[in-house]
Amino acid sequence: EAEIKLAEKNPAADITAKTEEIVDLSIEEKKAEDNNVVFIGEAFKTYIIAQQGESLYLIDKHAAHERILFEKLKKEQTPETQKLLSAVAVSLSRQEKEAVLDNTSLLEKAGFEVEEFGSSSVLVRAIPSALSDKDIDFVVGEMASNLLATGKAENQLLNDLYHSVACRAAVKAGNVQGSIELQKLAREVLLNDDIKYCP
Repeated sequence: EAEIKLAEKNPAADITAKTEEIVDLSIEEKKAEDNNVVFIGEAFKTYIIAQQGESLYLIDKHAAHERILFEKLKKEQTPETQKLLSAVAVSLSRQEKEAVLDNTSLLEKAGFEVEEFGSSSVLVRAIPSALSDKDIDFVVGEMASNLLATGKAENQLLNDLYHSVACRAAVKAGNVQGSIELQKLAREVLLNDDIKYCP
């Protein structure tokens, strides 16, 4: 009887089943390991050092943050804006001023509220919430130059605007961030295939 029971039990099948369980378990562990981003530190206040699985990464924190902001701006149907307590006058050339005023609806899609002001300036009343008011002159000047470029489709011009905002709003090399903020940046980059390069 013992021999019959042993034959019915089929030890070979048991070994196969257990081997499959181990293989399945190791695949799950590998997936968990791949998703586990470990923040190690920062070098030169510029590069995030992180580990994922058996790989070590150096991540340019400015480029990473810029890309994250760029993707966020692109996805938002209505950008978050902040009204300025005091409107900011930005001096432009005549051609740049005309380009800006001809594209106010496009600028609104990027989170800017701009109107005419004097002979060679525009008045900025609202900006995207990601942007600091100290960056207004630079960003509006850069946007004006981009708007002067001919032959660009509206979506490309809008991407140029998002890029200007994202680049200026992103954390800079040399700036000090806490480890939690840096770890969050590393996780967003390493767990999202769309965020591998700056725009």
